[in-house]
Amino acid sequence: MHAIMASKEYYRKNRESRLKYQRDYYKANKGRIARKREVAEAVDPNLAKRRKEYQRAYYRKHRARILKMRAEQYAMRKSANPK
Repeated sequence: MHAIMASKEYYRKNRESRLKYQRDYYKANKGRIARKREVAEAVDPNLAKRRKEYQRAYYRKHRARILKMRAEQYAMRKSANPK
């Protein structure tokens, strides 16, 4: 039980650095990721359709949480840059 709590604390504490790493990784590998997706869709034409269906179902299932997070982020940006 203690290990789970320590793990959660670790991820909470290092959230910003993890997100920065993920953004930097995506920027550095954006072309490679896009090309890999392009090749996968050429091999399996239904892949794009399945991906779209999955994303639609995920959004519908988690819509309230997603909208809440967006509202919080908007409020933070708005308060950080008042006109």
